[in-house]
Amino acid sequence: MVPRGEKRSRPRASAFADELAPMVGVWLRLLNAHVPDASGRCRACTAGGTGVPSEPWPCVIRGMAELARISHSAGAA
Repeated sequence: MVPRGEKRSRPRASAFADELAPMVGVWLRLLNAHVPDASGRCRACTAGGTGVPSEPWPCVIRGMAELARISHSAGAA
């Protein structure tokens, strides 16, 4: 097990983004949904069952969608 923040986590994120890259419709929907509210929280990442934004923006999902967009643009898809 690799502690959070270790260098091995970046290649895993990159590999996931490369897999997501050809799914343009999916990462576009993620980019459109995971946007900040007025208080700097992600509108889509809410506390379970409350609808109240709970994660700071940009959230992890937004970051993965951005990596997929970059990967797609670079031709990895």
